[in-house]
Amino acid sequence: MDTQKKILILDDEDIIRDSLAIFFEDYGFQVFVASYVDSAIELIKENPVDAAIIDIRLPGKNGTELMKYIDEKNLNIICLVHTGSVGFELPEKLLHKKNISCDIFYKPVPELEVIKDRILEMLKENEQ
Repeated sequence: MDTQKKILILDDEDIIRDSLAIFFEDYGFQVFVASYVDSAIELIKENPVDAAIIDIRLPGKNGTELMKYIDEKNLNIICLVHTGSVGFELPEKLLHKKNISCDIFYKPVPELEVIKDRILEMLKENEQ
């Protein structure tokens, strides 16, 4: 990577959040982590990120609320869903948005490289 990319990981499960953080740090990303949507919003206000890996079922607001916030504020943040909610589908309002991946990664993802590769692909598309 030419410049260090910044990524937000939003997940309320410590082990998943921490393993994703370590994985992406190993690939040169600057990583920010949050357990709740409200804390994720505060983080991205203070530290603009390039991408976000978002869990759906969270205490309080769910992960789609963060994607709606990013969309409504027209923030240039790539969003990718990583959830244990089998059968989850993006709400109609969030479909066909350039910065929101239609790919949904269901936990557990055996090879985290597929998430990394999808994020890098979307970041490259976003730069064009």
